[in-house]
This record gives sequence, structure tokens and C-alpha cells, in this order.
Amino acid sequence: MLLDESLDPPRIIAARDAIGVTTLYQGRSSSRPETVFFSSELKCLIDECDEIIPFPPGHVFDSRDGSLSRYYTPSWWDGDSDSPEAPIPPQAADLKTIRETLEASVRKRLMSEVPYGVLLSGGLDSSIIAAVAARETEKVAQAQFEAGQRRLAQGDSGLVSPPDPYSGVTEEGEVIRFSFPSLNSWIYGGAATIASWPRLHSFSIGLEHSPDLLAARKAAHYLGTVHHEYVFTVQEGLDAVPDVINHLETYDVTTVRASTPMYLLSRKVKAMGVKMVLSGEGSDEIFGGNPSKFCPRTGNHLKLDPTQVISIFTLLQMHVHSIRNAFAE
Repeated sequence: MLLDESLDPPRIIAARDAIGVTTLYQGRSSSRPETVFFSSELKCLIDECDEIIPFPPGHVFDSRDGSLSRYYTPSWWDGDSDSPEAPIPPQAADLKTIRETLEASVRKRLMSEVPYGVLLSGGLDSSIIAAVAARETEKVAQAQFEAGQRRLAQGDSGLVSPPDPYSGVTEEGEVIRFSFPSLNSWIYGGAATIASWPRLHSFSIGLEHSPDLLAARKAAHYLGTVHHEYVFTVQEGLDAVPDVINHLETYDVTTVRASTPMYLLSRKVKAMGVKMVLSGEGSDEIFGGNPSKFCPRTGNHLKLDPTQVISIFTLLQMHVHSIRNAFAE
């Protein structure tokens, strides 16, 4: 949101990110037709507005003329259209580029100033993300260890009074009990830019004897993560439904059912002090992992409608974002 009060009347520009990761709603009131309302939650608008719509991703609103226009127009948007004007991809799918882009994306998000972890179900999507994150975390931990060894060998540790009396470096240069980036900077004089625990922590949740729990356990063992497994009961799930609906702001059965375990897991993760988690959510929508009417399969080929795919992805992200925001403070 941008507000320019140097103009009369003031000019407001509102925009939403390209794929709708962050929630945004737009409302209008028949009693105040000249006013446009914006909020990240429906709760803030229901008492003021009698017309509320989700603000579309990749769009920008300008109060100067009341226009709503798309700013995000990637070349592939109409790639599967039957229109003769539809763009034709200039090259075949480059799997190496996809892999390297994914790895770079995970690496970028690990440059976090808070403790982080991964949500692990043991499926393909979350396991790939966890594998990349575990490898990158291990690299950083090794680099931090080597930096500490070099400082000790030079006889200059560069240490000052530690911010946490329970953290530090052993005589052998082994890092002990650091959890926050400030401690990493203290230990190594600011040499570290990616920070967390020295081993990646993974989290999974499910009912007792859930196949997801077993699969996640196997994946965590293979990847060498510090795994945290939470088992909930049917009654705990039912008890959480009112809160889940309140945060999701929808009664959609599928959404509520899928978000209830996420809600319960988020409470556990926050209680451990973890502020950021990675997951494999969204890959099915982008890569057609769940063929449906939105991406029907013909033989070995999927026909993806980018508009529908982005709509599904946006809905998923919006609800997941709402659940996690409930524990963000």
C-alpha cells in the first residue's frame, strides 16, 4: 500500500504479489460508495463492507481513476491457450535449470535471521525441499566450524562477551548450543550469513499409525535431520476446527480438513522457537502433480490452464498463510 498525501484527494496505490502468497482483500460499502477498503483479513471488513472480493494476485489498484490492472504478465501465461496467438516456448524443458533454480530458491530462503526448519511428510515434494535444506545447512555448519578452527589456530578468537551464557565454542572449536544468528555472528565475528541450528530440524504430524509419519521418519533418518514427530487424536482435531475456520475464514470442507493438522503442527513448531519453515506445498499445482479438471491428463501429457493453476495455488497459499500467521507474533 502506498499513500500520497501531497495530492488532493490523496492517492492510494495497492498491489498484491505476483502469485498471491500474501493475503489481501478489497471491499466496498453501499453507504460509502466513494470509499475502497483493503485488508489482509476478512474479519476487518465484514462490519464495514457489503461487497468483499479477494484482491487478485499480480494486480495493482490506483485510486486516481479507480482502475485495477495486471502488472504481472509472464510470457508463459497463455502458453496452453488454443489461440493462434498463444506464445510457443522457445526451448524444451530444461530439467537442469529447474533443479538449479529450485536449489537456489531454497538456499536464498535459508539466509534467515531466525531459527528455521522444514515440514516433512515423507512425500516427494517435501522430501526434496528437506534434502536441499539439509545439505545447505550442513555446508554452513561446516564452514562455521572451519572458520572457528582458523581463528583458534591464529590465537585470536575474536570473541566478546557472549549474548547467551550457555553458548560458545569448545577448545576444539566445536560450536555448542547456538540457535540464533546473533550468536553465529558473535562466535565467528560475523562470518556467517545463514544461521540456524547446526543440523536441520524437521517436523511432521499425523494420527497414530499414519503412513505419513512413517514415511517422514524414514526420510528424516536418511537425510540426517533432527526429527520432531507429533501425533494428534481425532478429538484434538475436532476441538481445533472452530479455531481453524476462524483463521482460514472459510467453511470449505477440503480446506478445513487439510489445514487442521497444519494448525496443530504450527502450535508445536512455534513453541520450540522456530520462526520460519519450508515445505513442499504448491508444487502439485505448478507441475500438475494432482491431475484434475484444471489440468487434465491425456496419455503422458498434461494440459495446464495457467489461470486455473494460479487460482488454485493462490487459494492454497492464502489459507496456509492464514494458519501460520496465527502463530507469527
